[in-house]
Amino acid sequence: MKRLALTLLTAAAVLISAAPSVMAQIEPEAPLGSLIKRKAVVVDPARAGASVKAFARCSHGRKPAAVQKLLAHSDPVVIDKKEAELKAWFGGTKLLVEDCLGWEANVDTSAIELSLSPERLRILLMEEDYLARVATLPSFDPATPAPVRTYVATGDDLVKAQAIARFSDCVVARDAVAADALVRTQPGRDEERAAARALAPALGACLLAGEQMKLNAAAVRVYVVEGLWARFAGPDTIKMESSR
Repeated sequence: MKRLALTLLTAAAVLISAAPSVMAQIEPEAPLGSLIKRKAVVVDPARAGASVKAFARCSHGRKPAAVQKLLAHSDPVVIDKKEAELKAWFGGTKLLVEDCLGWEANVDTSAIELSLSPERLRILLMEEDYLARVATLPSFDPATPAPVRTYVATGDDLVKAQAIARFSDCVVARDAVAADALVRTQPGRDEERAAARALAPALGACLLAGEQMKLNAAAVRVYVVEGLWARFAGPDTIKMESSR
């Protein structure tokens, strides 16, 4: 019987704070039946990406109020753990894994292991929130000012958060269509990498002299999620929808 270990690690190291990650595991009911140590099965990127998306989509649907609280009390670098009520998520991580990811296990799987930081959870839920709110990208004037953001970070973290937000907003303003196309791809697939490459002109134009940003496909996805959600699904958009 094979053992599947799925680890969800952040795509962009620059977005990770010092917050510890949380580990939850669905233990097999029966022993492996062998004393011979075996290496964990290596999950291919496409399979891992599909599992991540399934988990995020399920979690977003199960806890809509908690999602909004988490997104409202966080920024690209820091989460206000008390105001965001992270315990609502990480106090029940095992339950979420069982409910939202357990079905990914197949007959050859004895365990699914999930290592998830609050920061990674935030960006996964932000992507699902954007996709749930924006079925079709609306037309907009790229010259429209960037959305007003609320930051919880301070000091050096605030400087970093503002830099990420500026970069994300710039990329989306320059090519919202390509950014939207990227977040509608499946993570870990060739289509994701192709969509990220299509954003190369916008990425290059938005980098400031001396600024360093991780620009692999997974990291680019994080940046455009930040920019798309803030512009088209953030607090101001939610307020306008609720007032109609």
